[in-house]
Amino acid sequence: VQTAVRLRPFLTTELVKVQVTSSPVLAPALPAWERQTSQPSSHVRSCVEMKPNGHGVVLYDPEKPHQPGREFECTYAFDSSQPQSRDYADQSTIYNCLGADMVMHGTTGYNCCLVAYGQTGTGKTHTVHGDWQTQDQRGLLPRIAEGLFERLASLPAGDTGRVRISYIEVYNDRLRDLLSTSTAR
Repeated sequence: VQTAVRLRPFLTTELVKVQVTSSPVLAPALPAWERQTSQPSSHVRSCVEMKPNGHGVVLYDPEKPHQPGREFECTYAFDSSQPQSRDYADQSTIYNCLGADMVMHGTTGYNCCLVAYGQTGTGKTHTVHGDWQTQDQRGLLPRIAEGLFERLASLPAGDTGRVRISYIEVYNDRLRDLLSTSTAR
């Protein structure tokens, strides 16, 4: 079992809210080196920090700036909040760390499961799907599918593989089969 956290950038609508409000607003995390040198506006404060070892996050309460943050450990902590950052994690990085192992394990007889969990608007769809039409913006799902079938195609003559895929959404305590062609789902 591996766990990963991905920090996404602000959405355009969130940036507009930051510009029009005068009360403290949650801001995307800044790496420690950038936090020390940048001068954000007085009403924007960072509430998330990616740990430098790449295996955890620290959450800060913007209402209590002098209180220490709460630390959480995970297998991977990806910072995708600022493309110009030296630690920026793009779709390819996410796949190389998570998806490539799933392909390898899935083609050597192990069952694999990808679970994306979080509130609406946190970036799950972008991480899992991405933009299927753009090579560098494809998410985990199209990359895993491509890697899986490429690996199966390269099996020695006479070897076979069987692929079973489920794609399920759990929303408001209801299960929905996203691969079903039925309108009832």
